[in-house]
Amino acid sequence: MGELRLSASIKRRNDVLHVEYRVVNALSNTVYLTNHQVRMDPKRGQVPDRSVAFVKFPPGVQAVEISKKRPEPPQILVEEIRMHFVTPIGPGERFEEAFSLPLPLEEISAYPKAIPPGARKYSATLQSVYLVVGYMEKTPSIRAYESSFNKVRVHSIGPETDDSGEPLPMGPIPEKYLVSKWFDADVPVAAWR
Repeated sequence: MGELRLSASIKRRNDVLHVEYRVVNALSNTVYLTNHQVRMDPKRGQVPDRSVAFVKFPPGVQAVEISKKRPEPPQILVEEIRMHFVTPIGPGERFEEAFSLPLPLEEISAYPKAIPPGARKYSATLQSVYLVVGYMEKTPSIRAYESSFNKVRVHSIGPETDDSGEPLPMGPIPEKYLVSKWFDADVPVAAWR
């Protein structure tokens, strides 16, 4: 039995941080990358967009985390839960993707945090950056369904069905993570503190 492998490249190019990555599935089972997010459009609402990535500055770490994974649950009451979609990768298959983020980087999450009263925006340079890609392993009770969401073709996780067409109980679906090596990039960031 093989493994799931992540290779990545993160480089600063003028006013953007360019990220390229590849996931190779050498397992004997299908996996679902949790890398397909949505952006908010004022007219269309949630629109699936592969270029969306989350950015955070983990406390106590002098590095930027860029992630393509399920959104973290909101810490506040929200009007609408953000959708997320998956990319199925069968045994022996691979997936490649590239995207860019404007500099200076700011924290990006599915649910923007409220800026505390009196907070000031500050600028800094963090020396390192790394990528996290989420995935779920296929189990007998789940599968990916292809559909259209807001006029974009997507895959969503749902229950597998039995011979009579009844959905099987899914239970919790744990997300696992692939983490790239750290890249030296001298990344300019802007944050509220």
